Amino acid sequence: VVKALQSQRKVLVVRKVGRTIKQSIWALFIELIVTNMPEVLLESNKSDLTFKLVNGSEFLFTGLDDAEKIKSIQGITDIVIEEATEITLDDFTQLNLRLRSPKPNNQIHLMFNPVSKANWVYKYFFENKPKDTVILQTTYKDNPYLPEEYTKTLEDMQYRNKAYYNIYAKGEFATLDKLVFPTYEKRLISEEEFVDEKTGAKTALFWCGLDFGYTNDPS
Repeated sequence: VVKALQSQRKVLVVRKVGRTIKQSIWALFIELIVTNMPEVLLESNKSDLTFKLVNGSEFLFTGLDDAEKIKSIQGITDIVIEEATEITLDDFTQLNLRLRSPKPNNQIHLMFNPVSKANWVYKYFFENKPKDTVILQTTYKDNPYLPEEYTKTLEDMQYRNKAYYNIYAKGEFATLDKLVFPTYEKRLISEEEFVDEKTGAKTALFWCGLDFGYTNDPS
């Protein structure tokens, strides 16, 4: 919003599924503007999920399940992707192709809670970070407005659900899979480690870890 007030912009805000927008990112934008700077809002349309600022900047909200509608939008200067880990790499590529405004400083903003490292976002932006990318990592500690009860819930996760704690409290990529061995050490093992120090006899031929998997069958 601040960027759109500095110069006239046309901002496309998307989520994977359109029906999730009105009660999430749309409501958040409107609440922030009405609460903090109502004088900058020129008009808003809850049916079309759009609003305009006093300097002519436009914000348009839509889901990626309405791909044809996105293709028809011209002059997009900025794209905001809410819950970017829910979309696919192909979705992102198509959005990137829509960003062809002649205006300067065109940008895509991806917002998300990190999930598994198998997600395309991690592979695309973190394994080999593009040169034109900035990564801003924040946690609950950066939000002074969080209720004390919510903060306690996040901190208690380190004892109840380590994966959720890493994701929602520490802002790190983690796995949500139900693993038999959630933590392990990966290293080379030397032959000396299989020899009894006192007798010199070999204590084992090999070590083996077993993954019994996960099943819903109570038996």
